Amino acid sequence: MAFNPLTALEEATLDHIRTLTDCEIHVYVTEDGGSVLDVTVTPAAEGHLSPKVASLLDGGQKVRLLHNHPSGGSLSDTDWPALARYFGMLEIVAVTPNGSIFRGKVEHDFQAVALKKLLVNIEDAFNHMSSMITVPNISMADPSLLVDAQRLPFAFISYRFYELGHVDYDQSLSYQDKWAMAGVQDQPIKKMWRDFLKKIWP
Repeated sequence: MAFNPLTALEEATLDHIRTLTDCEIHVYVTEDGGSVLDVTVTPAAEGHLSPKVASLLDGGQKVRLLHNHPSGGSLSDTDWPALARYFGMLEIVAVTPNGSIFRGKVEHDFQAVALKKLLVNIEDAFNHMSSMITVPNISMADPSLLVDAQRLPFAFISYRFYELGHVDYDQSLSYQDKWAMAGVQDQPIKKMWRDFLKKIWP
């Protein structure tokens, strides 16, 4: 997964914005992560690209977007369409309140074309996967996993895009999310999720 190391500016930015849960902060930086291009604040889960940055991307400038995900989830149904649209130009980095970091980009036009076909039903896929988070798909032996698993559907979706070769994707999980991932390993829901994603996106 071809991602450059985060710069000191980027690491400090992500650490600052990760605990914010009532809004999304978008910090746009240059490709090398050395300078800030724009900063916007949007309602949580409504983080579209700023008009200024969209104009820069349309003009050929490469941009990295750093932002927080109050939901605690991975790259979302807002992030991947933006990456497909601005393939080769945009990288997105999302940080969660507990400190997990997710990164994604789409390098080539043929990948963007293939990804856009999948994105038509990404919201339905997420909703269906979320609806599976229930007993007996997750054992009541660890009730907290029913809550923690809510953060995971987009991580599985993003990894499926990567498996298919349409995206570059990376995740650096916090202890809490590593625990949640480990928790679903032996649960029926993991196979159900994987089988579902392979069925809708073979």
